[in-house]
This record gives sequence, C-alpha cells and structure tokens, in this order.
Amino acid sequence: MSDKMQRARQRAAGVALKVAAKAEEKTGGSLKPEKRSITAMGADGVASGLMSDNRGQVSGGAEGAVNLVVALVVGGLMAAFLLPIAIDEISAVDTTAWDGGAAALWNILPVMIVLAIFLFFVGVALRRSGRM
Repeated sequence: MSDKMQRARQRAAGVALKVAAKAEEKTGGSLKPEKRSITAMGADGVASGLMSDNRGQVSGGAEGAVNLVVALVVGGLMAAFLLPIAIDEISAVDTTAWDGGAAALWNILPVMIVLAIFLFFVGVALRRSGRM
C-alpha cells in the first residue's frame, strides 16, 4: 500500500472515531475505554487497538473447549497411572483371617472403584450437557 493511501486511510479512521465520539456525547452515552484509548492514540491506534489476533478465543469459544480437553487428558492420564497401583495394593491385602462376607466384598472392591469412577464421569458429562 502506498504511503499516500495509508495516510488517507488513517485520516478517515480518525475522522470516523471523532464522529462516533461526538454522537455518543450528544446522546448522553460515554465512550467505552477502548474507544477512548484509541481516540487518544490517533488513527494509528485503529489497526492495533481494534483488530486482535485472538478472534478464535473470544468469549469462551475455543478457550472452553481447550480447557475441557486438557482437563480430560490430564485426568485420564492420572487415572491410567494411579488406578492400577491402587487396585494392586487393594488386591494384595491378606484376607485369610477375615470372615467370608468381608473377604468376598473386599475381592470385588476394585470392580466397584472402576464402576464409581465411570459413573462419576457420566455424571460430569450429563451436567455439562444440561441433561442433569
């Protein structure tokens, strides 16, 4: 873009900002902080102040999805690492001196733990979808 065209564009943007500011003053509105700072910077602030590079992350669009994916991956990795250790430790308990009912319940405890974790994640998914 030529220097002459760039100056004309900057001048037009500056005029547009001043007109918007006067219109807001006449209607009793106040300038938003972004407009006030851009007006103070002059027309050069239009390109840097109004245009942002984070359009995909504005108002929770991609940000919420990224946070959810990261949380699920971290939670899954922790569960994949820690659950087998916990199940091995629980299974290694000596239940020979226990009565039959307690020993039987202790032996199905790993299955109940896995089922409880699965139901927890189902509940989280239902709450996030708004069905619960």
